[in-house]
Amino acid sequence: MLSAIKLLEAQNVYTTACNAAMKIFEMTHGLPQGNQDGFGRQLVVHSSAVCEHLLIAWQNRGDRAIFLERLNYASIDAGNVQQTIHSAVEEQVLKVEIAQPLHDTYDSLIDRIAGMLNAQME
Repeated sequence: MLSAIKLLEAQNVYTTACNAAMKIFEMTHGLPQGNQDGFGRQLVVHSSAVCEHLLIAWQNRGDRAIFLERLNYASIDAGNVQQTIHSAVEEQVLKVEIAQPLHDTYDSLIDRIAGMLNAQME
């Protein structure tokens, strides 16, 4: 079972992920029309999936296997967000000054999710 501090961290990770997903959703409306369906869609899908996996992990925190599985999925989707951000910058669809804070947020999320996974392995 998770301690109160670990539960609070899980809630904070979820809140951070949802806030980042909302920023991405809002940001995609400013992308050039042709890229809203490409990079924009990928960013929205993966960032939303991070939130979904964290929510399911939270709802199933009593089942260690499901909890760990969903944390792993969340981490993978967070990495996919970072990769898509990187590709959008390379293709000059997204400006670095917009991309960098989002990329940093997902770096932090991946680290925090890894910390939660490691804590469960102890």
